[in-house]
Amino acid sequence: MKKIRYGLSFRLAVIFALFFAVAIILSGILTYRNQMAIYRVQCENSTRRIGVNLSSIIRQEGEDFAVFQREMMKYQNRVKVPLDFDEYMTAQMDFYDDLSKSYPGRTFGVDLSYEELNEEQKQKYLVYNYEYWTLLFNQATDDFGISCTYYLDMNEDAKQVAYLIDIERTTASEHLEGFTNNIVDDYVLGLSEEEIEEQDHYIYVCDTYNHSDPKFQPEWDAWDAEGDVQGYQIWNNEWGHTYAYYTPVIVGGRKIGLVGTEVDVETVNHSILLNSLQQVCIIGLILFLTLSALLVLIHTRYIRRLSNLDAAVREYTQDPEADVVKKFEVNNTGRDEISVLAGGLAAMVNELGEAKEETAQMEVLANMDSLTNVRNKTSYDSEIKNLQFEMESGLIDSYGIVIVDLNFLKRINDNYGHDKGNIALKKTCRIVCSVFSRSPVFRIGGDEFAVILKGEALAEKDALIQNFRDIMKDTAQNNSLEYWERVSAAIGMAVYDPEVDSSAENVFKRADADMYRNKKEMKAIRME
Repeated sequence: MKKIRYGLSFRLAVIFALFFAVAIILSGILTYRNQMAIYRVQCENSTRRIGVNLSSIIRQEGEDFAVFQREMMKYQNRVKVPLDFDEYMTAQMDFYDDLSKSYPGRTFGVDLSYEELNEEQKQKYLVYNYEYWTLLFNQATDDFGISCTYYLDMNEDAKQVAYLIDIERTTASEHLEGFTNNIVDDYVLGLSEEEIEEQDHYIYVCDTYNHSDPKFQPEWDAWDAEGDVQGYQIWNNEWGHTYAYYTPVIVGGRKIGLVGTEVDVETVNHSILLNSLQQVCIIGLILFLTLSALLVLIHTRYIRRLSNLDAAVREYTQDPEADVVKKFEVNNTGRDEISVLAGGLAAMVNELGEAKEETAQMEVLANMDSLTNVRNKTSYDSEIKNLQFEMESGLIDSYGIVIVDLNFLKRINDNYGHDKGNIALKKTCRIVCSVFSRSPVFRIGGDEFAVILKGEALAEKDALIQNFRDIMKDTAQNNSLEYWERVSAAIGMAVYDPEVDSSAENVFKRADADMYRNKKEMKAIRME
């Protein structure tokens, strides 16, 4: 049977698996490299398109945005922009309401200029514009599924950049924590701790950084570019691992800043990997179907029948109760070796099933007490051997034996008949099983039961024994019950002591002696 199982079927499976694996690996590598080249170009085009669109919107604002940029850099963190804003209309209405009260009949941008505003009104103008542009950049980030967008004010002489618009909202405290990262703006250093804490309700705007390091050259190349910027910059720092693209913003024929767009490298790689996996899966499916078609005749004629026999044998091995005879007989359709094997297996399973059923019935009868349906003396002796093995193997380090003996069984049998004595025995057994529900219970004599305690049950031995005695006391004193139902039983217990006990038999004897002491006490009390 082993030769048939590991013959042609096994060798064909190995050849198929090796060929399939090599083809999938090669196609996966080639597909991934091709997808990497294509997707990076797409990524560059996508980030460029977003930057161009945002710069186009800024150009449409023209000098209004240039004024906003100039004044924001002038005031910087004196502009109190709330940290948690999610719309700009409230700040805009506040600005225009103030103007209508201060300059009735005049229209801002028509016959009222920014320079005519007072300091408070300028602050309100800058706040609402900052909220508007930040939300616009934030919306572009969400709509196009990229990591972030921002607007940079470039100081070429000092090689400094200021994040005029940044969807990452930071506070003065967070800005101060990052001061070692080339931050050159010293505004926050002049604040006291109380002032910094007060400003933590507002955004720290116009973060300024020194970008003279050569790694920032792509930003300055974009700033100096005459036309479209080619290529992108790869960032891998405390803000993440991203691809960044920069678009110059030109207003009135002069450059005023850069729009930066970034996409997360992990997101890009995940998309590349996903696309590659999809293509490899398609290739693998086609290859699998092609190879399967070539092997279908062999599988149909021989290997499938052998596989069915193997599956049936495995099922029977894992679950001897499974009905697999029919599965064997289905393959007994001819005069070849497979049919002979299937017929022999079916006959063998039938014979084993009958023998197993008889053996199981005999084992149950041999180990179970027919009256109480608990395990009998034979089972107890077997359990004691297992207990001794567990002790010697170090599987357990202690155990206890409880002995319970029904009182007055002979009196019940003599006065009321053996059927009533059987009732008393079964009731006593039920109580023992209920109290010691986590331990095996054995009937080891006519009126005697044994319980083996281990683990948690052993740790709770005193409580369990007291519970048993309380139940016995209540039952014996319950005058609403018939005499044979008011059962009374003595209980004794002993715990294995390596200094005293050489075997489980010694523990049993000490438990039995303890039970007889309890029986004498109960008889003395009954006589009183």
